Amino acid sequence: MKNLLAFVAAAVLMFVGVGWYLDWFQVLNGPSAFGHHKFEFDVNTAKIESDVEAGKEKVAGAIDKASKDAAARKAAAGTGDPINNTWDAPVKPPLGAGGK
Repeated sequence: MKNLLAFVAAAVLMFVGVGWYLDWFQVLNGPSAFGHHKFEFDVNTAKIESDVEAGKEKVAGAIDKASKDAAARKAAAGTGDPINNTWDAPVKPPLGAGGK
């Protein structure tokens, strides 16, 4: 239970820190009536939404690139089934096979 609480606290602190760095949040303070201090917490939802959309596009692009690279590597490696060992390229027998 302690580990879960520590994980949640770390996630919240990380979110607040990244949000502060990316200008998602602002904390403003100033004088108020009767000598009190006033703190305001401003959330820039438009910036959050645009950053999330940009992140989604970047992740989708990375996934597409990785799948294309994997397909290209598979095409360059030859066709066949590695499980059943039906590759197009000749396969060297293991050491000790063939009586040598």
